[in-house]
Amino acid sequence: MNLRKQVNPMYFGSAGGSLFGCYHPPMSREIRRCGVLLCYPMGHEYIRSHRAYRTLAVRLSRQGFPSFRFDYCGSGDSEGDHSDVRFDDWLDDVRAAAEHFKDLCGCERLVLVGLRMGGTVGMIVGARENIFDKMVLWHPVLAGARYLGELESSNLSYLEDRRQTHHHRSLTTEGNEIVESMGFEYSRALRQDLEALDLLEVTSRPAQRVLLLDNSEAEEQLDLKLHLERIGVAVDYQRHLDPGIWLAEPFKMLLPHQSVGAIVAWLSEVES
Repeated sequence: MNLRKQVNPMYFGSAGGSLFGCYHPPMSREIRRCGVLLCYPMGHEYIRSHRAYRTLAVRLSRQGFPSFRFDYCGSGDSEGDHSDVRFDDWLDDVRAAAEHFKDLCGCERLVLVGLRMGGTVGMIVGARENIFDKMVLWHPVLAGARYLGELESSNLSYLEDRRQTHHHRSLTTEGNEIVESMGFEYSRALRQDLEALDLLEVTSRPAQRVLLLDNSEAEEQLDLKLHLERIGVAVDYQRHLDPGIWLAEPFKMLLPHQSVGAIVAWLSEVES
């Protein structure tokens, strides 16, 4: 099968096309009427999940789902600098990607699949815009302040393992305009945006039905399940103890087979 026909790279968005995306057309005889928008996580988690997302897009296309994955401004092959990005820019990128993708595939409905911060951004956009029929929240970030703490801990552990703690610039140091974590720069403004995030404060329904994928033994994601049900969402909850690909050693590119298979199976069932 010709790879070029499976993946169509392109630039889109404002200013003559500042965002980069890859469109995966349906590669089966049965073409679904639902398109799948894939929202990456952020920073170093984007790098570690890239292989899994491409694999997911290909598997979806073979089941007849058109899918679209894209890079946020300041990441991947999109324009911009990560240190200049604000959280609202990511929200705008999801809106732009959804609009562009819908024009590409001509689908009646859109499903969003978001891992970690990609799920967080997607859920907020869905709650505000009502543009997604269904949603897969793959171990989303519930609280931005906790997420920043996890970045801090991961960065310090990585440097300690390599005896490079003298290069460490703390995410929590007051007065720092730009700090670095796991190779990505975070401005003070972006850190303030993230600190204010709390998915349990979202009061509008992001989609009619949600698959919540939990990759840990902790109970945190169950809090989100209960919250979504309270605001009227039909939630399918699954726990798969795949390795958390956002926690893996850089560039090992772990492939979470159970989680990827669960997403494809769930979408094939609910869109049958």
